[in-house]
Amino acid sequence: DISFWPALFLPQELFTADCLEYYGHINVMKAGISLSNAVTTVSPAYAAEIRRPEFGFGLDGLLSAVSHKLSGIINGIDPQIWNPQTDPHIAAQFSAGDLAGKASCKQALQRELQLEDRPDAPLFGMISRMVAQKGCDMVLDIIPGIIASGGQVIVLGSGEPIYENRLRELANSYPASVGMHLGYNDGLAHRIEAGADFFLMPSRFEPCGLNQMFSMRYGTLPLVTPVGGLLDTVTAPGEGDSPCGLRILETSAHGLWLCAEHAIDLYGREEFWRMQQNAMRRDFSWDTSAREYLDLYRHILN
Repeated sequence: DISFWPALFLPQELFTADCLEYYGHINVMKAGISLSNAVTTVSPAYAAEIRRPEFGFGLDGLLSAVSHKLSGIINGIDPQIWNPQTDPHIAAQFSAGDLAGKASCKQALQRELQLEDRPDAPLFGMISRMVAQKGCDMVLDIIPGIIASGGQVIVLGSGEPIYENRLRELANSYPASVGMHLGYNDGLAHRIEAGADFFLMPSRFEPCGLNQMFSMRYGTLPLVTPVGGLLDTVTAPGEGDSPCGLRILETSAHGLWLCAEHAIDLYGREEFWRMQQNAMRRDFSWDTSAREYLDLYRHILN
């Protein structure tokens, strides 16, 4: 609110339309974008999305005006912490060249969450805040369909009570096929990434996202929407060489179900194994991202 202006101890001439003034209020983010030499987001796709009204939250016009200094650089992950060959949290280590340990991780995960011991069941994992942004409602809607098709689902997370309660109901109704842990558990997160066959990530928006990268590192194929970092990091069949995940084409329960059906049909086939290999060989370390930031800083200096 403009009543806070005296507390900022700034000259009045900064309260202008091209700096701090925003519809009669003070907007420090707007000033930062206006006055900076460069503006970065954590993925190239998100840098484009925030220039549209549905993602810009009122700053899309400004971001379009300064698009010449707007860019996106993907976040990285720590390949030492998220490494199936050395991970101390999982039942057995494995690699792209030897996936035997992944089957052991799946069995151990099913037993830990008290699911039926079924190596042939496509196992879907989700690790998320249980909020609308992450598409939890869509996941909950399709769980009965996954189970009817012979699959299993494990969810780790917490959030809005409406989603937590629905998940409890599903776990109680399908105790052999739905596993859940409300809250967060770092070790269990690693075990889900290692033991699941597919990872559900139907975000309505996602500036970058990390779980899809963790999943691919462990040969767990992510099902992702075409937004933000999910678009930049996951290549689906038909989108380019070396597909490593599946694309949810319509951000709705119906669209997610069609993608899950594709995953269930794909499971165990030669194409599934090839995609696993592609996924595990992707490099999501900070090395590439760090070089991009360094190039950007050098460009600003020059």
